[in-house]
Amino acid sequence: MFKRRLSVRFAAGFLLLAGATAVMAQQPNLDFYRITFTKSKPNKATEYEAFLKQNLLPVEQAAIHPGGMRVWALNRVWVPTGAEADHNFIQIFAYEKWADMEPAADTPAPILAAFKKLGFATPAAYTEKASALGESVNSRIIHRVAGSERTPQATPKVDDWVVINYLKTDPGKAQTFVNAWKASLPVSEELIKQGREKFVSLWAVMGSGEADEFNFIRFLGYSSFKDISNPDVPTRADIAEKLFPGKGQQMDTDLSSSRHLVRQEIVRIRLRTEQ
Repeated sequence: MFKRRLSVRFAAGFLLLAGATAVMAQQPNLDFYRITFTKSKPNKATEYEAFLKQNLLPVEQAAIHPGGMRVWALNRVWVPTGAEADHNFIQIFAYEKWADMEPAADTPAPILAAFKKLGFATPAAYTEKASALGESVNSRIIHRVAGSERTPQATPKVDDWVVINYLKTDPGKAQTFVNAWKASLPVSEELIKQGREKFVSLWAVMGSGEADEFNFIRFLGYSSFKDISNPDVPTRADIAEKLFPGKGQQMDTDLSSSRHLVRQEIVRIRLRTEQ
């Protein structure tokens, strides 16, 4: 179960090729996420999601701008679920730089205008209505450590599936784990080339310490649900052995010996907006 507290201590010719390169160059490096875990009231998940689509999505669209938030997404947790689950929705707010997350002294005019257009006189009026359907549980700020190449094709989209692993490294093993994870990244990149995965990234929880439940988060994206448990060969182990003859087993050992899995979730992207 996640700790109920806010922790903020610390993404066929030359012309076609040139056009594709220009598009790829415009992809912002979204290296900071603020993730907020929310829980709907009992038997209110569908109603809560519909409320957020109608009333929060337009506000987040108004909030997106260069030098600030660049992407907002709502993910619904499909596994695990149940009354005892700590949360069943995850909001992601993506930024290019740490400085871009600095909160404004007052609510920006575009956001106020968006609320008023929706019939809410103030942000507090929205919050009061939203809290009848769901509420925030806790929040984290995370920083991208490494991941697959960020291209338009790999950009997360509505209805994509994401496996989220919450990881805890053993004492003094954080850098060992990061090095081992980066070394194994070509395996996922090969699976992405094969179309069996869409993207993968590793994120460090900022300001986490020994007492925290987890200190890394891995996102592994898929275009379809069936790809999450695809029995196709070659397997990940087969690919690792092909890419690193005689070293695949040791790479797996280096990964498993430096961290343990705290929790795994399968989520589906339900809403997403970007600049």
